[in-house]
Amino acid sequence: MSNNFSINIGTVREVESIYSEESYGGLRIRAEVAGDNAENVNLIPWAFPLLPKVFQSVPKVGEAVFVFMQEDKGGDKQSSQRYYLGPIISQPQYFSDCSKKDSTSLLMSRILKPLQQIFNSDNTRGAFPNSEDVAVVGRGREDITLKYDNTTKKSEIDLRAGIRGEATNSDNPNIIGNVIFNGTDPAYIQLKYKQGLATGEKHQANSIINLVANRINIMSNKDEDIAHNLKDKDTLVTESKMDEVMDKLHPIPKGDDLVVLLELMRGAILHHVHPWAGMEQCGDWSGHIMALQGFPIEKILSEYVRIS
Repeated sequence: MSNNFSINIGTVREVESIYSEESYGGLRIRAEVAGDNAENVNLIPWAFPLLPKVFQSVPKVGEAVFVFMQEDKGGDKQSSQRYYLGPIISQPQYFSDCSKKDSTSLLMSRILKPLQQIFNSDNTRGAFPNSEDVAVVGRGREDITLKYDNTTKKSEIDLRAGIRGEATNSDNPNIIGNVIFNGTDPAYIQLKYKQGLATGEKHQANSIINLVANRINIMSNKDEDIAHNLKDKDTLVTESKMDEVMDKLHPIPKGDDLVVLLELMRGAILHHVHPWAGMEQCGDWSGHIMALQGFPIEKILSEYVRIS
């Protein structure tokens, strides 16, 4: 390898915006890189990301990155080839924002000591993917986890939003940021596969999808009543339109309660008897009519799952 190749830790000072008229959409950054002494700081020209474009992880201004530079023969950093890898995030407490001083706490060039270990407590367990899993961890409370158990041969994919929160009632200075498991109202899609995953009567399955949230909307973009509210360029379905969209949707029936209602209706019809035409029914000897009259029809509608 050339002697003019160097790896530095740089502080991001500018991020190339994809919406700027001067942007080429390259997700490049400009960073300050220390020179031979503490007073010698260079603001290098645009550095290109080392991650392939199909994986997007752009640092914020003030965060640290690894800067790879292939200098020219004269040692001029301004005319070198420049690449970056980052942001450098030392610990999960800093996923939302990790300043230069915090990012190096586990490196040789650390400025601050790392925060104490907090991820062995019951409050934080499950908040982040396990180290043996393949995962994409978002900046806030979201992640995608790919799990495989070689012993049981169980395969699983979890797509989670709102899975973490802040410990607002804790005085532990090491519990900062979104690190507490949210067991109250997260949204997630869980895909599970294993031979004999469910074995109960009428439940037998090797593969199961669990869809979990406070409320679940199943919508078609061909539904003219709501389609215009499903295509916001920034947020797809905007929060300001959420109630309007849900008002247009229909609560789905609960299948087992619907069957009970249909059985009562069938019984009432089959046992509907008159002495002759025009006379009132001869009592309710089967009991279906009274049961049907008192059945709470609204009971069959789901409060939480709606469809278009």
